[in-house]
Amino acid sequence: MKKLAASDAKNRFGEMLDLARREPVHITKKGRNVAVVLSTEEFERLSELEDQLLAMKAKEAKEEGFIGIQESEKLLQQLASTSAVVWSPQTDKKSIEALSELLKTVEDEDK
Repeated sequence: MKKLAASDAKNRFGEMLDLARREPVHITKKGRNVAVVLSTEEFERLSELEDQLLAMKAKEAKEEGFIGIQESEKLLQQLASTSAVVWSPQTDKKSIEALSELLKTVEDEDK
């Protein structure tokens, strides 16, 4: 990958764009990477890959029994409005599992 200082990128803007059509160009400022200039095609390819990855993760989460955002918010509101939680045989197993995972995540973030 090509690297250009920000001042060079400014002074050689057209050349930088030509370079970016062939490969990503890292723009540095005071020796640190601050930006990357990509071709439109590469940007679109990466965006498509990201969309595919997110779709795969959503599918995996659903298959593993994770509940959606709306159901999670509803469950959290119910928990916040009660001083004690009573679990009954009718309690949805997925909600219990989702709550357990949520609590683990919160505990991990607190560490």
